[in-house]
Amino acid sequence: MSLHSLLHHDERLSSTSSTSSVLSSTSTNHTSHHPESPSHEQDGSVHSAEEDEGNNNGNVERHSYSCKRCRRLKKKCSRTKPECQNCGKAREKCEYVPRAPRRKKSEILRSMEMTETSPVQQRPLPPLTQHAHQTYHLQQAQLPSLSQLNFTRDDSRQVTAFSTFDKQRPQLPPLPSLPTRSQMQPPPTTITNGGGAQPHPVTSLHNKLLSIPQIIPGHSQTSNVTSPLSTITNDLLTRCVDRFFEDYAKTYPFLNHTTFCHTHNPLAHSFASGSHFDVNMTVLLGYVALSKVRKVPDDPVLRDALLSRAFDNAEIVSDESIEGIKKLLYYGMFTLMRKDGDTSWYVAGLIDRMVVALGLNEGKVGLDEDTKRVFWSCYNFDRVVSVALGRPAGLLDKDIDVPLLSPMGGEDEDLIKMLRAVSSLRRVEGMIMSDVHSPGALKTETGALRTAEDRSQVLQRLRMEIEAWYNNTSLLSCADRKVSLTSCTTSWYSAVYYTLLSLLYRPSFLVPSPPAETLQLLGKCTLQGASFQYNLHTLHQLPMHWVQLNRWLTHCTTLIYCICHTYVDVVETKAEISFCMELLEYFAMEWSVAAELLDVFRKLNIVAYDLRVNQGEMAHGADTSAMFKKIGEEYCDVLIRNGYTMKFDQPVLKGIRGA
Repeated sequence: MSLHSLLHHDERLSSTSSTSSVLSSTSTNHTSHHPESPSHEQDGSVHSAEEDEGNNNGNVERHSYSCKRCRRLKKKCSRTKPECQNCGKAREKCEYVPRAPRRKKSEILRSMEMTETSPVQQRPLPPLTQHAHQTYHLQQAQLPSLSQLNFTRDDSRQVTAFSTFDKQRPQLPPLPSLPTRSQMQPPPTTITNGGGAQPHPVTSLHNKLLSIPQIIPGHSQTSNVTSPLSTITNDLLTRCVDRFFEDYAKTYPFLNHTTFCHTHNPLAHSFASGSHFDVNMTVLLGYVALSKVRKVPDDPVLRDALLSRAFDNAEIVSDESIEGIKKLLYYGMFTLMRKDGDTSWYVAGLIDRMVVALGLNEGKVGLDEDTKRVFWSCYNFDRVVSVALGRPAGLLDKDIDVPLLSPMGGEDEDLIKMLRAVSSLRRVEGMIMSDVHSPGALKTETGALRTAEDRSQVLQRLRMEIEAWYNNTSLLSCADRKVSLTSCTTSWYSAVYYTLLSLLYRPSFLVPSPPAETLQLLGKCTLQGASFQYNLHTLHQLPMHWVQLNRWLTHCTTLIYCICHTYVDVVETKAEISFCMELLEYFAMEWSVAAELLDVFRKLNIVAYDLRVNQGEMAHGADTSAMFKKIGEEYCDVLIRNGYTMKFDQPVLKGIRGA
């Protein structure tokens, strides 16, 4: 209700109150000259003067207000004690609930003014033991989604990326840090005409970054319950940290395992304090990674407690700084565990613009090694997200003038070469996406259409880039494993190599209909890539991220295309189809689209089995092609129905339907 409406309503009630007092006095003295005129009570009930006179003549005691039942049913109430006439006739319980005292207009204005100017933190959090309809659920105090961020900027170049205030309170200053859950208050409510309270939407940082259950981990309703965080052993902490750096350090070189362990020694003490943002996020991400590959039991209570600890102590990115970018990178790594890539795409945009605003892409003279590592971490995150979604990158190669990494603090040269190799890999992926799979790839810079020779030269140039990358980096898998990351094995380099070739030669905007020899090469690369990806899966080196899901679906789509066009012999691909089924079953634990595609591949496996059994009798004729086409169309329908059709997949899906 607006301020103007509230004041108008109060004036009407005040006028009604004065009228009620006069009529009540008249009725008491039995001098009413207008018995037919109704007297309006405070609660809105209406009674005739004759009824009041009859009650008074009988010396019946009356309340000055109607009973609860009559007010609810909007009936005339006799207000007699101990029960009114309506309740007596209906044989219902009669209950008189006194009204709250009236307030003057000046009191209402003073109360509203104090409410608007008082700090939000001073409002107490309601206890968790209130009535069920007043329970303060966790979703009201969760960290907001990045789709709800208020991203503002003032003249001092400060950026408030994460605000914990409601949009209807723009006059409140931004908080210097995200309050802990014990300081947060339920969102303000508005009273509807029906008298119900409806909460305003929360517009703070972390609401949808994750979906936490309706129980606040670590906050028990009784003081006797032990926090699940106290059950974490030193061994589990160490394993979580090791797994985190194993999964993320090669892509985000600002992470340094040695420096981290030296800074937080002993680790148990830093974790117990709960005040170190990097420790909380590292343990959370490491534990989730271990549980998804079944290296540790998946304890939902412990996982939610770690999640609550990490985001309870999250800090606001309050300015454009290196530390602010590092926090956003941690948030970005966390968003990779979500069901889709929308939040990761938004975080990547924030990071890219902050990098440009700070000039980290310009390669200024005297740029220190730490800053270079932060930049290449941002670059890698941008490419990982954009390639997985099939969208343009935010940091273009032509705008970058930053040297690659150098050894720092006694680091091994092979480790630095591996970090450089990952950044070079992201650069090659970006080149393939922009030069082959972008809608404008068919045109030159002048706007003219590329000839067949021009398109062939583009493919040859990119093929040379892929071969150069593999020749320069694949030998790193044979380096000393003590200084090299365990995830960079021969299978990893080979899987990446064949994945790049499949991405290069699949139907694209540059070459919508590749020639037969190209498609035969595409089929071989796709089968080889599936084998090496399966090896990574058996080594527990394939994280269950939406990025890996999208990459694997792209691989499966290419394989279906080759099968429908008979450039892959299904009789000879028994193992590869089984690999695809097992990996889809792995992703089906989190994504329903993988479960539906698994059913499609099972049908394909049955057809392949029939062809193997009846190879001498059943030739690859029209009936077989029709079965493959039907399976391909069903595969496309599953992708479209679940919204997993990316822009660069259009030529491939069109080729599957037209097989």
